[in-house]
Order: sequence, then structure tokens, then C-alpha cells
Amino acid sequence: MGRSQRGGSRTQSALASPKAPVTPASVPGSIIGTPGERATPPPRTVIPGEA
Repeated sequence: MGRSQRGGSRTQSALASPKAPVTPASVPGSIIGTPGERATPPPRTVIPGEA
């Protein structure tokens, strides 16, 4: 079970890392569906910041 937990943590950290820093969070969010809605509002704040 310890091995499975370590593997899971690595997968989650990898997905969480790109989602937070990556601006196009709507892309991965749309794939999941639920997070897509949450990722929709954040991009708006990031877009003006980059511009």
C-alpha cells in the first residue's frame, strides 16, 4: 500500500503543479469537468495580469 500511496502523491503533485502555475487551467479543467468551472474564473484574473 505504501508504494501505491507514493505513486498517487506523485501523480497528484504533478497535476496540481501545472494546474496552479499554468494559465490555461481551463484546458485540463474542461477534461475533468468539475474543476473546469472553477478554473474558468481564475484565468480571467491571470489574463489581465499577463497583459
